[in-house]
Amino acid sequence: MAQTLQLLRAMRTIHLLLILVAALCSCGDPSGAGVGEQCAGFQGTQCRSDLFCDFELGGCALADGAGTCQVPPIECTSGGEPVCGCDGERYASECEAHQAGTDDSGNSDCLSVVDGR
Repeated sequence: MAQTLQLLRAMRTIHLLLILVAALCSCGDPSGAGVGEQCAGFQGTQCRSDLFCDFELGGCALADGAGTCQVPPIECTSGGEPVCGCDGERYASECEAHQAGTDDSGNSDCLSVVDGR
């Protein structure tokens, strides 16, 4: 009986510690940031998988720049200049990069995006 009480007390203590850790943890939402919420930056916050991180003035989070989670466009009109996405891939337009879940890098040279230049 005494061992059972000790075990129950230990389990209760562990349970309370887990609750405390969860309450104090700033781990963020495991599913990612939502529309309009900050992404990347110093904390490296990721957007939900159905969104992309839109950086101001291109740059792909260089120098810990932050962006905003946005919904990718459903449809792109033809035209536009080819761009290099933050994933290092070339796209026919900024819209197509966004559809693929990445922002455009602001560079026309995809090698500079991959190399971090």
